[in-house]
Amino acid sequence: MSRGGQQPAMEHQPRFPLSELLGPADGLPFGRWEGVMVTGLAVDSRLVQPGDLFFALRGRVHDGVRFIPEALARGAAAVVVPAETGPVVGLPGLRAADPRRLFPDVARRFYGDPARALRIVGVTGTNGKTTTAAMVAAIIGAAGARAGYLTTAEVYTGRRRYRPEYTTPEAHELHRCFREMADAGLGYACMEVSSHAVVLDRIRGVPFRVGIVTNVTPDHLDFHGSFQAYAAAKGAFVEGLAPSAACLLNADDPVVRAMAAGTRAQVITYGFGDAAVQAAAVEYLAAGMRFVLHVRAALPLLSGAGTVGPLSFPAVIPLPGRHNVQNALAAAAAALVEGIDPEAVRRGLAGFRPPARRLETLRVGDRTVISDVAMNEGSYETVFATVAALGFSRLVVVNAIRGNRGPEVNAAVARVLARWNRRLGFAPLIATASRSHVGRYRPDYRVRPEELAAFVETAEREGLAVSVHEELPPAIAEGVARLVPGGALLLLGTFGMDDGARLAAQLLGAGEARAGGGGVVL
Repeated sequence: MSRGGQQPAMEHQPRFPLSELLGPADGLPFGRWEGVMVTGLAVDSRLVQPGDLFFALRGRVHDGVRFIPEALARGAAAVVVPAETGPVVGLPGLRAADPRRLFPDVARRFYGDPARALRIVGVTGTNGKTTTAAMVAAIIGAAGARAGYLTTAEVYTGRRRYRPEYTTPEAHELHRCFREMADAGLGYACMEVSSHAVVLDRIRGVPFRVGIVTNVTPDHLDFHGSFQAYAAAKGAFVEGLAPSAACLLNADDPVVRAMAAGTRAQVITYGFGDAAVQAAAVEYLAAGMRFVLHVRAALPLLSGAGTVGPLSFPAVIPLPGRHNVQNALAAAAAALVEGIDPEAVRRGLAGFRPPARRLETLRVGDRTVISDVAMNEGSYETVFATVAALGFSRLVVVNAIRGNRGPEVNAAVARVLARWNRRLGFAPLIATASRSHVGRYRPDYRVRPEELAAFVETAEREGLAVSVHEELPPAIAEGVARLVPGGALLLLGTFGMDDGARLAAQLLGAGEARAGGGGVVL
């Protein structure tokens, strides 16, 4: 029983005879198929609507076969089950060797293979996926075209905007979004590709024109089991790119650079070092970064009609941090090989509006609040490196412990925080489980006792004292109380810190707030 938000009905809801969606080539049919019409797809029995074809998928915790009775009670028209499943009472359907692998194929059929009408840019990596995908969409907009996007922060289909539950949705929601984008006349789709989506076949069959890999550092080890397996999932994304696609790799990351040997696509490297698309003369500004973008050699256009470069032009982005310069290089390279004019690239980067909580900054009088959706040791490192480069001192740090990700992830984060405390001296660290705040999300982000213990014990073992709060408001209140004139309050963590900056602004006096360096002002 996987999760997935229930979505409103489409303007033109597809309707297919079961025999047009499934056939003997997909598996072994059972039950009476005559007259069975399918009007929707579902993988979560709780969200089944009358007429849905229910895929009983196996997950790490639940087996979808257990929930067939609930799907039937909610009006499912048919079901797809694993080949070894016993008799299914009350529903026609199909026994498939691998229902999960079949699911994206059926989703494409159901929605009319809408991805073929779009130019799709996929971004994977541990950090920077959201920002990079959003930058590509901004550049496309600056060029006068229209792009939909699927990111952790927001999904935009030309008809809907909403915050998703997952970085990359299940295949039926993904192709539903593509259908809406195509019907709305959008030409591009920019999307994040999670390692889960690769392993779980959510992106199977998606015709990516551009694939970007930002970086690979340890994350999601609870799901993958090891860093090697996690990195292999990222590598599988580029291995699946077609020879006609462009594969953009961060040359500054050795794990990513090594992926060049495993793809059939045209490899284009970017970064600060030896790369085809390179940044030079990098400067920190009061509200972002300035650099010169060099395309050092001719890059083939994806249209096949010539090349772009060599060329150079100055660029500015409204986000601080060298990691965001790397993100901008990737986005610019993707746009250039799509044939977008360099001037539009420059305008798109300069006018880019960052997603929420990416070094989002608020200034109230002489105090600063910085909020970032740091989620793993790599993202914590880049946040602190940026804060240090910007010259912030007298820091107060509030961290939302990451729930349902396992002790190892939280211990690794604690080690990073302790290391930066030795340099910047912000102890004691304020930590929160944000129990009530994470409880409002349908995915389970609650902090387990073993996760809290791993975080606190590791931090204290590394010499960093921790003040722990079960809820977010008292943690923010302690942080604001400790904030001195000229100081900065750094709010870190994923869903558990989403309301942190708003709460801090209320305590500090939001009426005095004005724009600060980097990010969208609250």
